[in-house]
Amino acid sequence: MHISKIKKALDERVYSLKDMDEYLRFIKYPIPTESLLSIYCQPRYKDVIADFIKFTESFYSEDPKDMYLSYKKTRQVKGKVLGETLQPIRVAITGSDVSLPLFDIILFLGKDEVLGRLKSFLNMIGDGDDKNPIQR
Repeated sequence: MHISKIKKALDERVYSLKDMDEYLRFIKYPIPTESLLSIYCQPRYKDVIADFIKFTESFYSEDPKDMYLSYKKTRQVKGKVLGETLQPIRVAITGSDVSLPLFDIILFLGKDEVLGRLKSFLNMIGDGDDKNPIQR
């Protein structure tokens, strides 16, 4: 991803060094908080993450808007609502539920890094028999 795109996104959202720290944490990939893991590290999101891995492996563009529109189209074909899928993907990739635009981040990090993060998150998701998937 081109730093100029991240700079533009930061210019629209960052008003202090604290804001900048919050928005740029995704580069280092902090582990999601226990609270976020308890929400998004659930079996019902396993297919969402797995589908996004397949999407990322098969379709990757240098244009975040192009990636977004293509992903949106795949979700519509499957009869799924886009909004229900983006938040667990955001948490899997950034470790946070607040970030710069998701597809900008994906391009900034690069395909291999994003796939690695998604696969790691997918491995944390239980199969449904665990009451608390974080305690492994």
